[in-house]
Amino acid sequence: NGCIQAVEYFGAYDTVTLNEVIPLGVNILNGYSVWQVTYVTHNRQARATITLPFETNPPENGYHIVLNNPLTVGFASRCASGSSAGAAGLAAQFGAYGMIGVSVDYPGLGTEGSHPYLVAQSEAMSTLDGARATLEFMEHANVPISNRLAFAGLSQGGHATLSAAAMHAEYAPELDIRAFAAAAPSNLFLEQWTPYIETDGYHLTFYALIAYAWSLHYGYETGGIFYETRRTEIENAISTLCLFEEDETAATLWDALGTVANEIFSVEFIESFSAGNLESFPALETGFEQNRVVPFNQTAPIKIYQGTWDYTVPPEATQSMIESLRSGGMDILYEEIPLSGHLNTAFGYIITYQLAAESSRNWLKGQLDL
Repeated sequence: NGCIQAVEYFGAYDTVTLNEVIPLGVNILNGYSVWQVTYVTHNRQARATITLPFETNPPENGYHIVLNNPLTVGFASRCASGSSAGAAGLAAQFGAYGMIGVSVDYPGLGTEGSHPYLVAQSEAMSTLDGARATLEFMEHANVPISNRLAFAGLSQGGHATLSAAAMHAEYAPELDIRAFAAAAPSNLFLEQWTPYIETDGYHLTFYALIAYAWSLHYGYETGGIFYETRRTEIENAISTLCLFEEDETAATLWDALGTVANEIFSVEFIESFSAGNLESFPALETGFEQNRVVPFNQTAPIKIYQGTWDYTVPPEATQSMIESLRSGGMDILYEEIPLSGHLNTAFGYIITYQLAAESSRNWLKGQLDL
């Protein structure tokens, strides 16, 4: 696990070139080269996109490494951040600031097989193995490193980061991880999902994603979940379309699914889900049980950032999760960012101005320097 199977070089970009696409207010320190490694994680493949700084002298003790785990992009393999400039944009949150930045594509994104969307064990193993692969690549490339790592992530990436933190001691104790940070992490508290299944809106796309992905991952049929008249159409859309498209005229998954609950899901599913009774839908029952963020053995400092104007993962959801973790004996740092939404708080793409980008980066670097 973590063994590299392939390496691809995408090019080097100096600060002059990067500043042509980076928005005002984002002041990078250095350019970077972009590499992608394909590696093994539990008999599957995943990819890591790596940004290596240049135009700067290596720190005396070598570069720190930060893995910035990606947010939800979709279920289809073609949606992978690493298949576009997206992964470099996530990794650059650290690669453009004197550290080695990394962003993984979870299994099934850009590689064969279905994507275990929001499956904690798969996310954790693939990102911890991504760290192993990055260390191996640095050794082959003769890049000086401190061997100190930190993990970060937004939304699904926050869930992946917390899942990696939970598995660190057992699965990858040899990794010197100094900090974990998440912005608006998905927490999969069923009680926070049930009230909104009957409410029309774009949030229903996430319900459809977990229903389809978990059915495949846990080995169940999707029959009875989706509105039967549109079932084939819905499943084809999930299997082929992405949340974001580089071609702004192309249909997205949001467009294809729509926003009307009873035109996406069956009446039985809506009624059972809203009541919190998932006995008839074992994939969902298992998914919420196994992938909920619960207290764990903490190996490093953890900090969570939350935008006060986030309507995808509301502050109340994150506060509830933190209360649960703290009640289990964990030490969780928490900071709310005023006027910040879901995509512009921290750990997003560098082409989107992040209100807490600098402060969150400084906190992580401070933990790495200790």
